[in-house]
Amino acid sequence: MKIYVEFNKQDYYGLVTVNVDEDGFFDYVDKATNIYVDEIAGENIEEILLEGQPKRVTKEYAFWKLANCKDSNVYTVGELLKEFEERENTCIVIDGSLV
Repeated sequence: MKIYVEFNKQDYYGLVTVNVDEDGFFDYVDKATNIYVDEIAGENIEEILLEGQPKRVTKEYAFWKLANCKDSNVYTVGELLKEFEERENTCIVIDGSLV
């Protein structure tokens, strides 16, 4: 099962996708935060979680955020959707100041 997690209380915005199985569903926050630390910012999971809990968001919201990124208008909706669907256990959107 693919879950989308938004980090909007941290110093840098991030939207992460994580795959979890039915048994590991409740571990998605740690898994998403680990991806955030590896790919966006932060020293460790505890530091990021102290800044605020990430929020689980819908697939539709996550795609909307991707489609509304600054440079996304150079791609067709089909290209964006294909890229969005292929992403697993990684960042989908990161803070613009880090690009």
